[in-house]
Amino acid sequence: MSGESSSPARLAAVFRAGPFRLALPASGLREVARLEPGTRSLRGIALEPLALLRGGPADGPPGEWAVAVEGGRAFSVDSVEGVLEAREALFFNLPAALGVEPPGLFRGALQVGNALALEITPEALVALGPARSQRVGGPPRYAMEPASKALIFTAAGRSMAFALPQVLSVISRPEVAPVPRILPGRVGVTVHAQTLYPVVDLGALFFGRPTPLEMGIVVEVEGTPWVVLAEAVRGVRAGFRAAGEGIPGWMEGERGERALFPLFPSDAGVLDRVR
Repeated sequence: MSGESSSPARLAAVFRAGPFRLALPASGLREVARLEPGTRSLRGIALEPLALLRGGPADGPPGEWAVAVEGGRAFSVDSVEGVLEAREALFFNLPAALGVEPPGLFRGALQVGNALALEITPEALVALGPARSQRVGGPPRYAMEPASKALIFTAAGRSMAFALPQVLSVISRPEVAPVPRILPGRVGVTVHAQTLYPVVDLGALFFGRPTPLEMGIVVEVEGTPWVVLAEAVRGVRAGFRAAGEGIPGWMEGERGERALFPLFPSDAGVLDRVR
């Protein structure tokens, strides 16, 4: 996941579609054009919304720009930021734990300054169809082993914790780049210490409530590093044991603090995808 210089020299057009910042190699581009209001085609090719990346049709009018790709499709986008020399940008492979659908849609992520652009694979874009719905297989899982020390935090108003050996660092307001067509609970990616991490929102994943982006906790869960969103970090507590009430995942510290110790799938291979 660590960054490296992208090579050989390649040019890519950088544009925005909704919340997504995307890069498309010039070799896969046929045309980029600004649209007149109400225009819904480009040189006879009907415009498709790049909201297709979200897995469904777009609401509202097309964007102000259009990109036509080799292969005969054209897409409307919100804005075009310019041309990027990809060799001058750090390149990251996207973490498999995001579960991008289809897996080859993005070549990876390019970092320019403090921002990330997702590099689209032109061939995958030409063949892109509606996304399959995806869900995490099975019910939520929680750690059951006692934790001598743990970092306590809140997500979507719930008290949660990770055993201290799992915690790598804490980030204030991480810069998260959204990624489309990923698994529920996943938010996108962020760069920290020249490493690209998948970002997960446990509030959304377990409780259906998004967590405000105030903090990020870098943790390792079942062999995979993540950044977990948190509203607040409450500190390190000691002596956690099962609460003794038959409720999976709840543990109680030596001072009576209670928290859920979550587990979640560590790669796309253990996820249930539903057509």
